[in-house]
Amino acid sequence: MWRKGWQFKFLSLGIGCGVFYNFIFSQIPLVQKLELQLQDTLLRLHHPKSPPQEIILVKIQRKDLANQKLSIGRVFYADLVEHLLEAGASVVVLNLRNDWREPSFEYPIKITEPINRPLKNLVQNHSAQLVLVTRTNPISNYKKTNFLIYNHLIPFDGEQLRPLIPPHTLQGFFEYEPEAEFPRNLSSTARRSHLVGRFLISEENNQVKTFKSAALLALEKFEQQEQKSPLSSRLAKIPTQVEINFWGRGGTFPSLELTSICQPSKVNSGKLTLTVITELQPLQEPELNSVWIEHREEIYRFFREALNNVIQHAQPPHGTATQVCISLEQQGAKCILAIANDASIVESTIYGRKKGGYGTKMMDAIASELSDGAWEMSALPDGQVQVTLSWHLP
Repeated sequence: MWRKGWQFKFLSLGIGCGVFYNFIFSQIPLVQKLELQLQDTLLRLHHPKSPPQEIILVKIQRKDLANQKLSIGRVFYADLVEHLLEAGASVVVLNLRNDWREPSFEYPIKITEPINRPLKNLVQNHSAQLVLVTRTNPISNYKKTNFLIYNHLIPFDGEQLRPLIPPHTLQGFFEYEPEAEFPRNLSSTARRSHLVGRFLISEENNQVKTFKSAALLALEKFEQQEQKSPLSSRLAKIPTQVEINFWGRGGTFPSLELTSICQPSKVNSGKLTLTVITELQPLQEPELNSVWIEHREEIYRFFREALNNVIQHAQPPHGTATQVCISLEQQGAKCILAIANDASIVESTIYGRKKGGYGTKMMDAIASELSDGAWEMSALPDGQVQVTLSWHLP
């Protein structure tokens, strides 16, 4: 009896110490720091020696974009994904820019629809191989977390009034909190994360749906593409947080250089040596218009590609051009950019243009993104070859 009494006292003391630690002692910053350091040490000892070769990162750094003069608009992101899929990628996980995640209600649909069209076409054509990362707040057991549906990027059935692609098959969540970059405790989303979660998608009717994390959704689509055993279906049944297993220091994953996927314009690979004639009319540009700022980037990309065509195909020794004329004019809201040269046409083709080539596709995509945008390449009566881009100011 005496022994049982002491056992009960020790058990009570142990429970009391556990409660004290969890609610008081564990909140001390020094203790939390020691916990993090201990977990880091254990992870270094037990994590696999090398990360999985199936995962490849594409690093897009601002300095690289500046050096290569690449625009980071929607057309560029769509081109990037297309190139990755053409190169044999099974699944592409795309983390969109913050200002693309929500539709803009500041401008009419006739302006915003063309802007989003490159990404919308990408979703429609490659939804089985695409995951759009959707940032959410940490999942809470006490309050449903909001989930933003990318309705402006998902094809919609106007008759049935429903999306043609179910959002939960395209969007995967990523739990985000500001402190995750410098975590203070083991419960941070940088240390533990959910694989599935219930989210509030409509506050009006309190509609809740289940979504998978971006990592789990990518794994599921990878298994489908590669016809591998369905590990993702078993992982989807885990309702609680899972511990994140780090793969060593940053930069240990295999990565690709951006220019090895999307070749930048070759305007810098050769110099324009022709005589340049300019007829430029200043445009009456709209002020404080974010849509127009993005349109200007795309128009500049078009201009660079057109000049690159002149250098590569019309300028000696590739062609017979002696001059290039660049004109810009505005007629009301309509603007026209023209680049013409006096090269001779060879074999009834213009610039040796390949139907469906990367440059042509890029020009098509840029024109479609502009408001009432259109472009053409034509031979003028005096023998000049001219590329024309027209659009309306937003």
